[in-house]
Formats: sequence, structure tokens, C-alpha cells
Amino acid sequence: MYRKCLDQNASADVFLRKVYANVSINFHHNTDLTQFLASCTELGGIVSREVVSHQVVDPNKVVSIQDSSKYNVRKATDEMVSSITGICESSNGELVIADNDNKCVKLLDNAYNLLEQMQLRTFPKSMCNISTNEVALTISNGYTVNKIHFLRVIKGRIVNFKTLHMNDLCYGIAYHQGDLFVSSETAVYQFTTDGRLVKTFYEDMSLDSASKLLF
Repeated sequence: MYRKCLDQNASADVFLRKVYANVSINFHHNTDLTQFLASCTELGGIVSREVVSHQVVDPNKVVSIQDSSKYNVRKATDEMVSSITGICESSNGELVIADNDNKCVKLLDNAYNLLEQMQLRTFPKSMCNISTNEVALTISNGYTVNKIHFLRVIKGRIVNFKTLHMNDLCYGIAYHQGDLFVSSETAVYQFTTDGRLVKTFYEDMSLDSASKLLF
């Protein structure tokens, strides 16, 4: 049911983006509901209560791996061994992975089979979810090419629906409360999703050129 709700939410997001610019929607509320709420004096009452004990978790407890699996995501035409630098999950369980050395983004199904591979101009560095079926991906060659690709998963396909060209190196990326946090070699920047710089969140010029701030 949770997966189904996420799928329906993703479909609604896509639909609203298509019709938002062309449709004006007016909402008329049900007046009977207003009258009914006005007659209510309370939401309910507590008839009994039970004290629940909370188990204290030991922060120093050693966590061990119970099971693990390995899957080969390399395509026959890949020139290099896959180097995964980012991984995100869509609402229906598909996985979007960034393959740095092969300069591509791969889409896997629930059984980890390769559905599609999108080639990129240069190396993908980091990736994060921005909605149930959308991810933001940083790509950089360490010099002149620095971009953020916005990718959408639709019916087993990867679609690049927007690209931001960055003025500085971009490596790590995270999404929080509608904004993007992007790291270069020496700083972390806060951007809106349309590319406007909000502020420099953190900067340390003492780092040498080989150091990278990564989330």
C-alpha cells in the first residue's frame, strides 16, 4: 500500500506539472461539512491509557551484517569496471545508480537487472532524491564542465528534464526542505532548485586542491 501511494503521488506530480501553466482551478468547499464541524464540541475523549516502556538503545552496541548480496551492473559495452558514486531509489523500487568511471547513469529494476543506461559528457559525482521519482545528479570533469542534471524515472526510462550549469566545481549534493546543498573542493553552497545561490553555507580555503567535500 505504501508503494502504491508513492506511485500515485508521483503520477500526480507529473500531471500537475503538465497542466499547471494552462489550467486554473477553483475549489468550492462543502457547506454541509462546515455546519457539521460547527456542531462538534470535541474530537473525542480518552477512555483508557497504557504506560509503554521505551527500550534504551546502547549507542556503543556493535552492529553486525547478517546477510549480503552482490549484483553485476556492468554493461557489455562498458569500457571500465563500474565505480558507483551515487545510488537512489524510485517510488516503485527501481534503483538509479551513478557510474563514475563509465560516465553514465544506470537504471535497475527490482531484481537488479539493467533497464537503461544514459551516457553523460563527463563523470557523475554524487546524487540525491528530490522527489519520489526524481533525482539531482552532479557531474564534473574537475575543470570546465560542472553541471547538475535533474533526472526523472518514467516507465523504465531515465529522462533528463533540466540542467543547471554551475560556475564552480560541484561534487557532493544533498536536498533539504526544497533547496540543494552542493559541495566544491573548498565550500558548500545552498541553491534553489532553479539554480539561484542562496548563500555559501561553509567554506575552508585551507584545503588543498586534492581535497573534496563530499556528503
